[in-house]
Amino acid sequence: LIPSKIAEKLRNAPAPTEMLGGQGLGAFFTDKELPPCLEHWKGHLKNADANNVGLALRWEAGLAGMEALSPTPDAERSSNMKEWSAAVSDMVNSESELDVFCLDSDIVSLRVSKGSDGWLNMSELRDIYRWMSMDVSSVVADAT
Repeated sequence: LIPSKIAEKLRNAPAPTEMLGGQGLGAFFTDKELPPCLEHWKGHLKNADANNVGLALRWEAGLAGMEALSPTPDAERSSNMKEWSAAVSDMVNSESELDVFCLDSDIVSLRVSKGSDGWLNMSELRDIYRWMSMDVSSVVADAT
């Protein structure tokens, strides 16, 4: 999946150890998902108890989606993806606190406002991601 020239550069470059901890790339993947050109990163990401459940779930969802869409003609599928991306982008951009940062096919990347101080940084966004996955039903009555 990684072009050979880039793979060779990665293979020959030192592991970016400062980026591989739990607050960096290690928060998004484990040693089990690395391509062969990044074997030398494994020691920095190795955690026998860590499995990337999110990645497994995304694969399951992606495979189910591909299977469901496989009988759909390419032109219709492409048209539907463009329509979906436009609708999501419009919904995001209609909120003053959100902005479509990048649109790549059906992947809509957004940024979240920090009020007059610009946009939330990765650390702040990681907090939001963590909070969104918490069960707050015992504290917030309308959470369920």
